[in-house]
Amino acid sequence: MKSSFKKLFSPRSVAIVGASNKPGKVGNMLAANILAGDYQGDVYFVNHKGRRICGRDSYLTLSLIGTAVDLAIIAVPAAYVEEVILAAKDVCRRYIVISAGFGESDIAGQNREVRLQKIATENNLTILGPNCLGLLIPSLKLNASFAPTLPASGDVAFISQSGALAVAAIDRAPLFNIGFSAVVSVGNKMQVDAAQLIDHFARDKKTHVIALYLESIDDGAAFRQAVRAAHVNGKQIVLLKAGRSQKAQSAISLHTGSLAGDDAVIDSFCERYGISRVSSFADLFNVIRVARVARSLSTRPIARAAVVTNAGGFGVILTDMITAAATLEIASLPKHLRGQLMESLPAAASAHNPVDLLGDAGLARYESALQLLTDYDRLDVIFVVLTPQKDTPAKAIARAIVSLQKKTAKDIVVTFVGGSHVAEAREYLLKHDILFFDTPDEAVRACDLLTHTQPPKLKHFPLDDERAQKAQKFVGAFHAHGVRDLYYGEVMKLARLYKLPLDRFFDVTEGLGAKTLTTYPCVVKVDNPIIQHKSDRGGVVLPIHGAAALEDARKELIKKFPEQGTRVIAQKLHDIKVELIIGMKRDPLFGPVCVVGMGGIYTEILNAKELFVMPMSQEDVLRRLVCSETLGFLFVETRGQRPYDAERVAHVVMSLAALATEVEHIMAIDINPFLIYNEGTRDIIVDMKIAF
Repeated sequence: MKSSFKKLFSPRSVAIVGASNKPGKVGNMLAANILAGDYQGDVYFVNHKGRRICGRDSYLTLSLIGTAVDLAIIAVPAAYVEEVILAAKDVCRRYIVISAGFGESDIAGQNREVRLQKIATENNLTILGPNCLGLLIPSLKLNASFAPTLPASGDVAFISQSGALAVAAIDRAPLFNIGFSAVVSVGNKMQVDAAQLIDHFARDKKTHVIALYLESIDDGAAFRQAVRAAHVNGKQIVLLKAGRSQKAQSAISLHTGSLAGDDAVIDSFCERYGISRVSSFADLFNVIRVARVARSLSTRPIARAAVVTNAGGFGVILTDMITAAATLEIASLPKHLRGQLMESLPAAASAHNPVDLLGDAGLARYESALQLLTDYDRLDVIFVVLTPQKDTPAKAIARAIVSLQKKTAKDIVVTFVGGSHVAEAREYLLKHDILFFDTPDEAVRACDLLTHTQPPKLKHFPLDDERAQKAQKFVGAFHAHGVRDLYYGEVMKLARLYKLPLDRFFDVTEGLGAKTLTTYPCVVKVDNPIIQHKSDRGGVVLPIHGAAALEDARKELIKKFPEQGTRVIAQKLHDIKVELIIGMKRDPLFGPVCVVGMGGIYTEILNAKELFVMPMSQEDVLRRLVCSETLGFLFVETRGQRPYDAERVAHVVMSLAALATEVEHIMAIDINPFLIYNEGTRDIIVDMKIAF
């Protein structure tokens, strides 16, 4: 299909099937738009009644045009779409189906979409849609949609699952001097989806930013590959992904599911693969603006920032915001630079960061301070704040900023806080592609949301064929008989195979036998895969200090849990230092996803966790753990506390990922708790569940 994309996005001829003279009809809007856009290719109108459309002759069918057509836009009732395409498949290979009434509707519509997909596959056709707005290519002056206007040509490719949102984006873009290389409405994504379009625009020289509004991602592997291709070709990706609610999780992965919810996985994927994910339409536009023109902001994990202002209050506010940002930091200005700054400032001014020029600052103070800061090589971004005080020459300062931005590789981010007094300067800055924002919080948020990382170079995931065969045979025997969960002893066999430090156990279901080697104190608990939340139901008894107490606990558990197949096991009672939860769930899009989170009472309270979208190397996992904002404190020395062993935690994560990768039947794994120590005691897994 990739080869057909070239003509989809650069057609030399376009036909509109269902073109109409009737105002308000989609066919009429399509015909009017394509003529109003001054598209230079051949245009054909098709109407089954043979009427003249918009003053032009029309054709009864596509095949009667008498020549091949690069692109046909279908705007007829859904029931006739299949017939139209089948009749024209030899004269046109690419279609945009505007018509609704397919997979988004009732059973009949869903069946209709299945048949249309089959037609496309069997005849090697490319179909965008159905149920979409259409396609706009400003550089060709082609409005092959029913959007009311053709936007300016530019470097942003906008891909939207919502036609209405695409129209809103087109209408809003001129406010920020944004132009588009293409606007694509994907509709139902029956055949052409976001991954294929990202892959196309990754290779499009006119495109610098790929912006997306998506409600779903269909193929995680293809999406991953397309994103990597985009970054290899120097493209920035901004994603507004709707649908943040968490779907139901498998009962076995209660904690893993809650810690690694569907939306959390998307967040982790975006962070790892260099996608700037936003949560609002306003953020989408602001980050697009930053992505288009950013210089230093996108080159460092943490961008070093300076603030220049004529309003001390806003300087303090902005400094607080930058300090709180994940990807920005307030830079320390050296003594010699502070001295140079003060040479052109009154004694009451401040040359520390933020640089306060005072309320009466004019053009000269702004120019001098900005020149010195842009010359300083240990800065990445300069935030400029101006309030319209009595003699502040806002327009002149705006001109100076534009001139300086042309000469520096640093990013200058501007906020002129006000209304009518800064309106002219605002328009001038936006016209010249300066990063202008109405408020400081917008400025910092947009810069912070821009991803500052590039996708990792993936190494071959370490797999073991001999181990995989053993694990697959072991799990396959259970799976073939419909078993969906394993007993502790069965889990133990897999744990040993993958070198997981699962604590040994003693089966005391029938009481204490001669070979029982239970050590005291111990814990006694019920073991049955169908029983969830054992602790909440009283299925765990501790501490047990002797055989008599163990026997009493055993009898009580058997009585309390009469479910068939219930066993009772005993384990050593370990001292608790730090509890972790480590788990894996098989995400339907991205495959095995591992999570490490604080356990015990902190699981839901703190929500301290890190997600790992596989494949990752052990070095990648280790780096993420040590640098984690929520878990990193465990792995560094703090106030005399020895660090915990991050390598052991990373080993467990990689072992779960290997188990899930080598045995596709495994859907979820829960390790809860994993007890870790920092004084030489061996880290130990106390409980582990596996679900198919």
